[in-house]
Formats: sequence, C-alpha cells, structure tokens
Amino acid sequence: TYSEVEQSPMLTAWLYRAKQLAQGLTVGKFTAKSVDAAVVQLKALMTNPEDIRQVARVLSEAGIRLLLIEPFPGMKVDGVCFWLDADSPVIAMTLRFDRIDNFWFVLMHELGHVFLHLFDGLRFDFFDEEDGNDGDTIEAAADRFALGALIPEESWDQCLSRFALSEEAVRIDADTIGIDPSIVAGRIRKERGNYTILNDLVGQGQVRSQL
Repeated sequence: TYSEVEQSPMLTAWLYRAKQLAQGLTVGKFTAKSVDAAVVQLKALMTNPEDIRQVARVLSEAGIRLLLIEPFPGMKVDGVCFWLDADSPVIAMTLRFDRIDNFWFVLMHELGHVFLHLFDGLRFDFFDEEDGNDGDTIEAAADRFALGALIPEESWDQCLSRFALSEEAVRIDADTIGIDPSIVAGRIRKERGNYTILNDLVGQGQVRSQL
C-alpha cells in the first residue's frame, strides 16, 4: 500500500492516466447496500469464465468504476483502488497475470479495500501486488476479505484438495462450492506459497480474451 507521497514517478503517471479514464465512465449511485448486492452478483459469475464479461456492468450498477489498464514495463502492480471524488470508488486492474484465479482474487481484494478502508475514510491510493503485501495489516485485512468472499472459510475447511493437490480433487471441491476450479487452485497455490503447482487449472490466458 502506498500513499500518494510514497508513489514512484511511474506509479504516479499510471495513476494519473487511470483517473483520467475513470472520469469518462458513468456509474450508478454508490452505497454500502449497492456494494453488498454487487458481491452477491459477482459470486454468481464465478462458475463460468465467460461471465467475467459481466463484471464491469455489475460494478457500474453498484457505483464502482472498473478500469483495465496495461501496466508500464517493469511495474509490479496488479490492482489499484482509489476515490475519484468524495463518493465514487474506482478499481483499476492491470491483468499483469492473465489468469482467472488472479483476476478474481485481485478484484475481491480491491473490493475489500472499498468495504474495509475507503468507507472508514482512509484516503490512500491502494496499489497491490499478487504476492507482495507481507507484513502490511491493511493489505492482510483486504486479503482476508477476498479469500472469504471467494471461498467461505467453512467451505474451505472441508476441501480435500488442500491436501490431495490433484486436479480431480480441485474440480470436485469447486463443484461442491459452486465456483470455477481456478479459484480453488489459486487459493491452494497462495496458501502454500507455490505458484508452480496446478498450473493447468488456474485459467492461464483466459481473462484478456473475455475482456
């Protein structure tokens, strides 16, 4: 997490571009209730990769602007959350990793910032990396929000794929929960700190093609 003062010139320039683009998007009224409803709708989109196309519409109706902006070369940022004005949050994603599991985790992580931090009046611009937030309590809270939104803890506790580490077990758990297997595989990889396992299940190369 970086405040505006701490941003590098590259991040500052990228954020300026994001804010320019956000100005051109029209969205509905943003309220706590609208975000609650959006999370429920997003959950229903997690079973089919093609439903990623509907995410921007769902967020727009909830008063949240979603931007997809290419990162500058060497920029290690996956998602950003910031206020455009007093009551209009923006989520910008770089799709630095074109994977379904990464898309959903980053999106829910940024929504965690909306729920937990922007509502509380923090005026930071939140810059987030997939695996670069160790030791940051604010980012840890957003991580917990994302993990719980994607897979409720009670469901995760019953997932045998955490131990079996097989594609079949992942698919069975995903079907039981009602989500895409990439989300289960992504959580296993994150918790184990091993991004080399279950490569065939994380939806590599399947996000940009939808957007």
